[in-house]
This record gives sequence, C-alpha cells and structure tokens, in this order.
Amino acid sequence: MNSLLFKRMVTDDSLSRFKQKLALVEWDSTGNCEVNVAFDDFLNKFTQCYNLCFPPRRVGGKTNSTDLPWLTSALKKSIKKKNLMYKECIKPKNGNSKILFNNYKAYRNKLTSLLRAAEKGYYANKLQLHRNNLHKVWQTINTIIGKSVFTPKITEIDHNGCRVTDTKLIAANFNNYFSNIGPKLAQSIAPVSNKPKDYLKSRTLRSIFFNPVTPSEIIDCIALMNNSHSRGYDEISTMILKQCSLEVSSVLANIYNQSLTQGVFPDQLKLAKLIPIFKTGDKLKISNYRPISILSPFSKLLEKIVYNRLITFVEQNNLIADTQYGFRKNLSTELALLDLTNQISKTLDDHQTTIGIFLDLSKAFDTVNHAILLDKLEHYGIRGTPLNWFTSYLSNRYQYVAFNNTCSSFLPIIRGVPQGSVLGPLIPTVCKRYSISYRSEHGYVCR
Repeated sequence: MNSLLFKRMVTDDSLSRFKQKLALVEWDSTGNCEVNVAFDDFLNKFTQCYNLCFPPRRVGGKTNSTDLPWLTSALKKSIKKKNLMYKECIKPKNGNSKILFNNYKAYRNKLTSLLRAAEKGYYANKLQLHRNNLHKVWQTINTIIGKSVFTPKITEIDHNGCRVTDTKLIAANFNNYFSNIGPKLAQSIAPVSNKPKDYLKSRTLRSIFFNPVTPSEIIDCIALMNNSHSRGYDEISTMILKQCSLEVSSVLANIYNQSLTQGVFPDQLKLAKLIPIFKTGDKLKISNYRPISILSPFSKLLEKIVYNRLITFVEQNNLIADTQYGFRKNLSTELALLDLTNQISKTLDDHQTTIGIFLDLSKAFDTVNHAILLDKLEHYGIRGTPLNWFTSYLSNRYQYVAFNNTCSSFLPIIRGVPQGSVLGPLIPTVCKRYSISYRSEHGYVCR
C-alpha cells in the first residue's frame, strides 16, 4: 500500500482565486504598531487566503507520470485519449480491433514525438535560464541523465548504542545534534589573550543608514529570488510569493519599514525548518547527516533588502578585502584561483618560492559568537537602530527538524549565523580579518 502524503494543488484557477482574495484583504498596516503585531496580522490573513485556495489534499506516495513538469494540459488530455484508445483496442470480441489498433498506434507515435519535443524544450529553457549558475546547470544535467543524489529514507538511527525507530525520537535526536554542533566546537577552541578587535583595521567613522523600502523595490527583489517550491515553517514557498508580489508589495513595504525603523526583526521569521540529508558512511549515525535549513520567503525577502543596503555601505567604505572572492557580486572561486595562479607564476618568474597555507575551518559559520560579531559590526559603522536590528536578527532564533511527516520540538540557536539565509554569509565576511600577503627576507612570498 502506498503511503499517504499531503500536497497542495496549485493550478492556474486556484492561483487566480488566491490573487483575487489577496487584493480584497484590508491590511491593517498603519505603521503605528509594533512590527511583530503587524507581521503576525499580515501572515494570518495571508495564510487564511492561502489555505482556502490551496487546501492540503491527501495523495498517494507514488509519483504520477502526468505530474512531469513539461506536460501541458493539452498533452495530459492527449495521454488520457491515448489510454482510452488502447482500452478500446483490447476489448474482447471487438470486430474493428485491427483498425482501432492501427489508429491507436499512429496516435501513440505522434504523441510520443510531441512528448519528446516538450521534454527537450523544457530542459533547453531550464539550461538557458540557469546558464550563469553552474550548480543549477549540473543539477539539470544530472536530472536529464537520471543521476540523482541518493537520499535513503530514515527509518532508524543509532543513539548511544541503541536503535531508535520512533520518528518523534529520531527527529528530536537530529535536532539536539544539529543545535549543539556550533556550541560544542566553540568550547573546544582554546582561549587566546588577544581581543577580536586587535585584528581589525581602523574604526569606521561613518555609520550606515537604512533607506526606506518602496513597493517597487519589493517587487524587484521578489522577481530576483530563486524559483523554489521548498516551504518553511509558514508553509509558503517562494514560487507562491512570486505569483502574488503585486498584491502584497505595499503591505510588505510598510511592515519592513517598521522593522527597519524600530530595529526589530519579526519573531516569526526566526524559525528554521531543518531537513536531515544523508552524506556518506553509516546511515545509522547522525553525524553522517547534514542539515538543510529552510526559512520563510518573507524572511529572505527582508534579508535581501537589508543585504542591498549593507553591501552598498561596505563597498563605499572599502570594508572587504580585495582578495575576498566569496559572497560578492561579480566575483567567484574561479577568479580566486586565477589570482592565486598569477601570484605563483609571478614568483616563479622572479626565481622565488611560493608557500601556501590552506585552512579548512570546520563549521566556521556555526561557531560564530554573536557578541563578538555585533561588536565588530559596531566597529565598522553599523550603529544605533541598524545595530539593534542585527541584534534582533541574530537573537531568539529557533529551529526544528522535519522528516517523514514528523516534526520535532523547537530548540534555540545560540551561536552561528542563520544557515540558508541571505545575510548569513555576508555578515562574518564583513567582520573577518583581512588576508595577509608579505615577502620574507629569504625570497618567500606568503599569502
């Protein structure tokens, strides 16, 4: 028997009804209330419309062949017609069975050609869409050739030498393990006498200012978000948000402006849904799984707005080293390799020796101390209300693990930057120590 799953059916008609309902909602966002109250009111009304138009329905666990993404409604109707023609052919005592079979065969062959063309066009468009994203390109190629990442279904784990099969206990054990990775690693780091600010450049005199958010900026930022069907704690996907950006742009602009002026990040956007993904080795060991964090698209949207303001301030004040290639626009690891090879080539031409020291910091972002991070942000010009906003953004965050239709309880995140977030990679990059390059007296170039 196939396991039953819950799925929200999104069609053109349901999307149209959803947008109509959102357009008729009276949003209470005057800007005079606390941002958590304003966002909770918005999310409640948004979710009501969402549940009415896309109610979760029980479906079988087996994948339906008509759910393939390149199948249009016309092709689905043609597939049904082909199946009906085949049933007519195999009916017993049918005098026209030979004629019916020839008609069926001709129709089937024509439909097969159309299906192949539709599939080819779908993947061609997808490759063209992601032509600047190598990761997405390889994901598409692996899908075409049928190569997928093996993710075994989690039915049991080993906990202190005992086999655990209860899904609730499995989820709780995963959550305990994931939430303690950062703190445990941080405790193993030996204390040093130097202070974090000893490694920083001179204090930035200018302070950042958060410009107001406009509805047009909301629409533009939503359009640039990745097309994702993943749903976090609020059960809303980025694809749904993209479909209704016009209807919610004004109310979100008001709420986000409240967030920036009050220096408060909404509490409901601090909830992370973790999915354990198997890496390699013994699938009973929790340590052989890594967490994939899924945040609300409303959280990523607000983060992207702050990201745009922060990166502008950072670049205007030259707060990031030129040799920082990660998490920056128009820069990549390919350019980092090119810079490294150029340095090596130059030293070889000068008859010198190049020494490279490469450090792989385990779970570096998970061990970040919030107090030190905020102190460094203040040093680099994030002060006053913006600093309060980042303090709120990092504090009182919670996570839970979800798998096999089971969810664990919430656990606090006391260290690290939010995984799967937009701001998570940028903040430590701004605050880290600059890379070092110097020439020794013996002709060695060290980086």
